Amino acid sequence: KSNNVVDWKYDKIVLREKFHLSYPCIFKWNSEFYMIPESGKTKTIRLYKSENFPYNWKFVKTILAGKEFMDSTIFFHNHLWWLFTETNNNSVLRLYYSDSPMGQWNEHKKSPIINGNSSIARPAGNVIIDNNKIIRYAQDDDGGYGNQVWAFEVLKLTKEDYIEKKISNKPLLKGFEKWNKHGMHHISSIKLRNKLWISCVDGY
Repeated sequence: KSNNVVDWKYDKIVLREKFHLSYPCIFKWNSEFYMIPESGKTKTIRLYKSENFPYNWKFVKTILAGKEFMDSTIFFHNHLWWLFTETNNNSVLRLYYSDSPMGQWNEHKKSPIINGNSSIARPAGNVIIDNNKIIRYAQDDDGGYGNQVWAFEVLKLTKEDYIEKKISNKPLLKGFEKWNKHGMHHISSIKLRNKLWISCVDGY
């Protein structure tokens, strides 16, 4: 934790289960904090709620089941909740939507929106919505886990349609450099003030 976003210290594990957890996607809804961690081995997407943020996470419900969902990423846009999730060996990206995180989730008409492309399918961090732009981060796992991270702008997002474009022909982050020799997997960006952002990356 940090009081100034410059100096950080380890606090403690806030959620432990008997199965693997990773990729904690945290969001706020009705003034309370919720989390969807990656629990792919259970073949479910599980929703948790904090009773004392950032501690005391309690399981609320299973919102989707039946596939090995990986790195599920939830966000709110245009009066609907949306969720990206990868379901087949890093190569298939599915899109769902719902009126509420606790409600019925429906798969998008164009889902899977990516099928058979492990270089851009698996989510790589929280979705950014800023100045009416929607940014999706994607892992590039083609040939191995952690090659690099790409950024896409979502140009159209409705119940009927989905269009996106790669922001640049150069990756946002490259893996296997001196400081991240084991790969580059995720980025999480948060806007603190008008032009001040903080980004955390998963590379080691």
